[in-house]
Amino acid sequence: MAARSVKIKLHNLTGFRLTKLEEGLDHGEWTGHVPEIIEPNSMVEFGSESGGDIPVLGSIGTGTEGHIKYKIEDGKNTECYFHWNNPFSSSAIGDHFNIFHEFINEGYAIYHTGDDNSHDEIVDLYIDISKEVTVPRFLPSTHGFRFANHWADFGYQIPALQDIPLIGDIKFGDASNGLCGGMVNAVRDYYEANYPIPQIQTVPNNPNDPLTKYIIDRLLASFDLRDVTMYLKLMSPAYADTDEGLLHQAGQQGRAYITIKEEWPMIKNDIDNGHPSPIGLIRIKSLNPGDLGHNHQVLVYGYKISGNNVVLRIYDPNYPARDNLEINLSLFSTAEPVKAVYNTNDGKPIYALFRTNYERRDGFPRFNYDRFISRFAATNIYASQAGKVYGTILLKKEAADWRDIRASDLGNPQTSDERFRAVSTYAVNNGYIGAFPNFFEADYGQGTVYGTLLIKKETADWKDIPAADLGNPQTPDERFRAVNTYASNNGYIGAFPNFFEADYGQGTVYGTLLIKKEAADWSDILASTLGIPQTFEERFRAVNTYAGNKGYAGAFPNFFEANYEYIGAFPNFFEADYGHGTVYGTLFIKKGAADWSDIPAVDLGNPQLPEERFRAMNTYAGKKGYIGAFPNFLEADYGQGTVYGTLLIKKEAADWKDIPAADLGNPQTPDERFRAVNTYASNNGYIGAFPNFFEADYGQGTVYGTLLIKKEAADWRDIPAADLKLQ
Repeated sequence: MAARSVKIKLHNLTGFRLTKLEEGLDHGEWTGHVPEIIEPNSMVEFGSESGGDIPVLGSIGTGTEGHIKYKIEDGKNTECYFHWNNPFSSSAIGDHFNIFHEFINEGYAIYHTGDDNSHDEIVDLYIDISKEVTVPRFLPSTHGFRFANHWADFGYQIPALQDIPLIGDIKFGDASNGLCGGMVNAVRDYYEANYPIPQIQTVPNNPNDPLTKYIIDRLLASFDLRDVTMYLKLMSPAYADTDEGLLHQAGQQGRAYITIKEEWPMIKNDIDNGHPSPIGLIRIKSLNPGDLGHNHQVLVYGYKISGNNVVLRIYDPNYPARDNLEINLSLFSTAEPVKAVYNTNDGKPIYALFRTNYERRDGFPRFNYDRFISRFAATNIYASQAGKVYGTILLKKEAADWRDIRASDLGNPQTSDERFRAVSTYAVNNGYIGAFPNFFEADYGQGTVYGTLLIKKETADWKDIPAADLGNPQTPDERFRAVNTYASNNGYIGAFPNFFEADYGQGTVYGTLLIKKEAADWSDILASTLGIPQTFEERFRAVNTYAGNKGYAGAFPNFFEANYEYIGAFPNFFEADYGHGTVYGTLFIKKGAADWSDIPAVDLGNPQLPEERFRAMNTYAGKKGYIGAFPNFLEADYGQGTVYGTLLIKKEAADWKDIPAADLGNPQTPDERFRAVNTYASNNGYIGAFPNFFEADYGQGTVYGTLLIKKEAADWRDIPAADLKLQ
């Protein structure tokens, strides 16, 4: 059996015939015929082996070495060349490594797979047309972080070094040197999970921020023992750049060999299988472990082999949203130092590169975009339906008692005002300050009963108000409006008449129950929600049914009505629960303040994420003479492509302002930014605001583009979550 052998499986993937130009064997003998012609899209096998068995220890051994050269029949005189050398080397001298050289003209690719260290080497040699291979859908501008790798100065230790004497206590991680490894791993985490990456453009310079903590954790994970050892080895000034000659025979793998023969195939395999590949760049030669941070980590998401070079497509945390970053790496020879040109033009060399360890994690911070989008859609649907509303005073449970009172105990009142007087008399006789009927009736077998709300003494004040002060109202609903206006002007939340009247010599007075603010909530309720009641009694029944469903003791209408016509709305992302269910803060844009438009998605650049849609629509709005815009996140396709519902804000309805992020508390997520700008708006005399999700830094810190809505252009309301019918 031969001591050394090389078996070559040549795959012609070019689509052209290959014609042999030459073959040569410097050592050994052929074990298969090297064909004269290799047809397109075919595979042939041949090889060579050493001339005899392994000699006795101490004698001079031989291996096998040869080469082939083919012409690619593409009419361009294109040639490809492959050289192999499987030398004899004794384990007493060092490990065994084989040598391969490849050459091909630009526009084509030549590469091989195999162990590169076997006595009986089997090589798959591929000759192909140059083509770009990329990870599906990955782009730094969409899948990378939008902020740069520029962090404040806070340190961290590297676990893999903590047990090493004199080294383990050093905080190698100075965040001001960057957290590139953590950012790279986090970016891949988000991509592998098919989850949108946070769109913040300002670095979250707070070690307690959830995203910062996650990035640091992922950085530490990238510094496992294997990777740290590789960094320290490859950055050592004593380590060889090349590996051929005596050093190679002694088992020394140089930086070029490791980069080209060991690490590049693993990087390529990641990309071929649809995964971005994290790599470490050796950018310093130093014996000081503290200089580890001067190296760099990036993410490869594509490659293109052409001739003897490969161009690696790069996401670099130092250069956010750059889709044009490339490292041009020569694959020609391991006998020369690594030749790698990075088009960042940062002036720093690349002495070597290697694939860093990656283990997928799913614990990254998530923002619920679905809920964000559904809130917008729901508020705009609600706004489109917001027509007539009925003013209503909702009594809290502790403010009143509900009771079914026998009609006979009330004197069988016939009219509405008679019933008011009857229940008020009953209330006073039973220790309450007053009462009103809810106009529900029932008979449980012992006679008709009337539903009644009995008002506790501590929750209201009783007063006789001069009719003249109320404008001498004539009808019941006029009297309700009048006493509620009086209540509002005198510090109460609402009021109802008891329909008693008197004249003590200074004109008629109307008996009135004034409800204290802490005892009730005031709300405008959509008439459609109440079933569009028509009569006085129906309105009472409707608001009391509503109140019961919302956890109140009861309610009465103030008989004020309004007809709000809105063109759209947006949530301010404030929420509250005042004891009767969650309500969502909402800004309703009046019709005269904006125009609504369906904009083709293609005209906006087909934005994918919510923040991208905001930016696209605000750019569109500016070009069309508006001050800003926001999406309602309703979409449709009427046969000519998807259109996005958009609210275009008129110039007179809002002010645009760049607000320092620091003044807003440096909000990180979209909903945090909405809350922050709305707080800012309220503090500065506006009714509300929305971010346009543009950011900039003009030298004094990051500013956030914001549209501040003027008071006359919108109404602010708390909308019950249940009424929005969120999905």
